[in-house]
Amino acid sequence: MGTQHGDSQQAGRGQTDETRTDELLRKQTTLLEQQTKIVDGLLKQARLLSDRVQKLEGSSWGPATPLPVPPLQPGASEVNRPAARLAAAGRRKSGPKSLTAVWFEWFCKLEPYAHEDRRRYHEMKVTVAFMRLFLPNGYDATGNCAADKERILETGREAEANIRVLLDPHHEKAK
Repeated sequence: MGTQHGDSQQAGRGQTDETRTDELLRKQTTLLEQQTKIVDGLLKQARLLSDRVQKLEGSSWGPATPLPVPPLQPGASEVNRPAARLAAAGRRKSGPKSLTAVWFEWFCKLEPYAHEDRRRYHEMKVTVAFMRLFLPNGYDATGNCAADKERILETGREAEANIRVLLDPHHEKAK
């Protein structure tokens, strides 16, 4: 009698263990399905955003499809390849401008908010502020006629000359 009672308890425990395992397996499967749906949605969103970025950058960076590149012939340098020439042309920057040219452009050519390149605008702003330090008699940057522009240009030349007086003994170049 005690044996039958013990067997039924073990069978009951086995059945509850199986039920618990099945329930745990079902919960894990449900969670995995939910996570898979979330990951699929994120992948879809990432693809859409990637396509959107490519469309936005594609118009400013040239063709979206890579250009065909002929195989490199023996003895030909890497620079002579068309793709290498295009990449080198994209990296080219304008050379250094004279301080006088920066001064004149700042006061005569463009409004401060008209610059499209923020980095260039900031560099010009800092350069002009530095040049102002080398004008002990001050300056007048008002007016828009030819005589006023000539005066502004002369003021820029004066500031550049004063900077060169400071830098020449130290063998420094102004860029």
